[in-house]
Amino acid sequence: MAGGRVAAAQDVQPLLEDLEAWPKWAAGPEADAAGMTFTYGAIRRGVGATYTWKGPGSFGTVTITGSDPGGVTYDMVMEESATPAHGSLRLTPDGDRTRVTWVDEGEFGMGPIGGLMVPMMEAGLGPHFEGGLARLGPLAKEAAAKRVAAEETVALAEKAAAAAVAPAPEAATEPAK
Repeated sequence: MAGGRVAAAQDVQPLLEDLEAWPKWAAGPEADAAGMTFTYGAIRRGVGATYTWKGPGSFGTVTITGSDPGGVTYDMVMEESATPAHGSLRLTPDGDRTRVTWVDEGEFGMGPIGGLMVPMMEAGLGPHFEGGLARLGPLAKEAAAKRVAAEETVALAEKAAAAAVAPAPEAATEPAK
């Protein structure tokens, strides 16, 4: 599990449910350096969206299974595992920002040997999740800036349109002498 604070939820949520955005923050520069490739399914945003990644020694699929204003849930199947990991990215208001908590859970099976895998997975995933959340913050701030600029543009256009259709003030007339 990892957590971080970023911009408003309305600016974070679209980045979480858009799988084409995930390589920018979830995978990061390590994926580029490793030559990972990403292939997207017919649905790329929201519930049912999928992507597959392939890289040296790693491949798998992510599918978004739930999306609501509180975040997203997903299943991830890595390599040839028959059991998917279940993950979530949950959004919690935190003042003028949003706390994002990234959790990944799964069953290793394999009896006691599977239990020995947990610390190794946590040691590997923890820094990966922290890095992903650190990259998510600037992307969410960029989205917020674009949203605010668009809102300001709309407000100015509405004000100009209202001024264009407002009736002209009546001219003052002086009585005839």
